[in-house]
Amino acid sequence: MALVVLRRPVTQQVLMAFCRSRIDGSRLPVALVEVPRMLRSPDGKILRKHLIDEYKVVAP
Repeated sequence: MALVVLRRPVTQQVLMAFCRSRIDGSRLPVALVEVPRMLRSPDGKILRKHLIDEYKVVAP
């Protein structure tokens, strides 16, 4: 799964085509999730742990 912040509306197919053109097949995300913004620290770093907790996928 990959989290993405879009600047303008784009379809999932266009996003996956973009990923396929730049990322090796074994590293392609299975799903793309649009988020309104990335949470950042005062230093400007992305708060990965908060994003992981918020968007965690639990396997059945």
